[in-house]
Amino acid sequence: MEFTLQRTLNIGGYSRGLAWRDGILFVGLSASRNVVEGEHQQAKIVAFDTKT
Repeated sequence: MEFTLQRTLNIGGYSRGLAWRDGILFVGLSASRNVVEGEHQQAKIVAFDTKT
């Protein structure tokens, strides 16, 4: 099986898990440990609609 890279996107943090449901790709992200003092970062879940 071969794959071709279509596009890339920097979403910040470190990926901690992937889930796929009904054409939506969910990526769990943890906050970076390299936070500049005064910045506030949180873990998050980012959803990508793979149909668009």
